Amino acid sequence: MNEHNPPSFGSIQFDGVEYQTRTLTIQVDGQEMPITVATELLEQALLGSGSREAGQIDDGIFYYLTSAEFSLPDAVLATLLAAA
Repeated sequence: MNEHNPPSFGSIQFDGVEYQTRTLTIQVDGQEMPITVATELLEQALLGSGSREAGQIDDGIFYYLTSAEFSLPDAVLATLLAAA
């Protein structure tokens, strides 16, 4: 992960609930790639909806993580996601 692009935490509001997101930069084939990840709770809500809004939100998420994975240190998470 590039130390000049630290991860940032945010959230997505869907169906009246706020879900945590995390944006960071990973290395893929030698190139930096900014990605957004979220927890599996958001994935479950989106899949259960089937709405157009849900599809648009899902398109912006690179990977859904367990709560434990979401809390991993930056370097560990970047390695996990680069392999995904």
